Amino acid sequence: MLSRLETAKFVINPKNPRSLFKYRKFDQNALQNLINDKVWLAAPGSFNDPFDCQINIDRKHSDEEIQAYLNFNSESQGDTKRYTLEEIPKEREFYESELNRLDNGVRNAGIFSLSTTPFEPLMWAHYADEHRGFCIEYERSQDNDLNADNCFKVEYGKPIFPILRGLDYFKAPDDEVMKILTYKAKSWRYENEWRFVQMWKTPPELKERSYRLKAHILSISFGVRMQRREALTIIKIFRNDTRIKFYRMSIIPEQFALKAILYRFSAEEFDL
Repeated sequence: MLSRLETAKFVINPKNPRSLFKYRKFDQNALQNLINDKVWLAAPGSFNDPFDCQINIDRKHSDEEIQAYLNFNSESQGDTKRYTLEEIPKEREFYESELNRLDNGVRNAGIFSLSTTPFEPLMWAHYADEHRGFCIEYERSQDNDLNADNCFKVEYGKPIFPILRGLDYFKAPDDEVMKILTYKAKSWRYENEWRFVQMWKTPPELKERSYRLKAHILSISFGVRMQRREALTIIKIFRNDTRIKFYRMSIIPEQFALKAILYRFSAEEFDL
């Protein structure tokens, strides 16, 4: 048994975090994901915020605006093709079909939400079963999924939906999609959220949402109210992985704040 308490020294850097944290309820789905080394890429429609990832597309572009855009695009790419107004109705059909694909793509997206801190009491209350769950620390390194081009910091702003002007999507499609998927109202700022995002052209099968994240687990912290037998169940899953540390959250006396202390258990208890 450990002879002393050790407090975790998590490095918290919201702008460029070394680690990202996932709050979880202790249930069969969570355990199965840990056993299979998988994470769940949730659809936006399943989020607890009905405003999240809402897409508001302004499609009101005149034929002249579409013509100007197409000709500018041709010229910038060194193409001699110039569009006439007579050709625009056919091009508009393509324009509308692509915006419809965008709409469906956003609705079908797979998102794995994380936070930059394991110490937020509201996150424990909302996403870890009122402090009865646990929080996984994932490493964010240069060569893993959490530092890839499809992992983004969520931006918080005015409580209005971002409006996407249809032609703007064609000018910078990736940027415009990410604005939709990573913008939330200021009231959610306490989450300090980052998102790993996967996109599919067609609705994915359920098995595709179960994803093997390329990022090492560094630690797991157990909530203030988590049952000891449940914590030991999780520890036993990783009995052969000595890299993972285990902590328990503790209330800091006379503060509305948490600290993480190294979790203690005996060899006998572990083998039960």
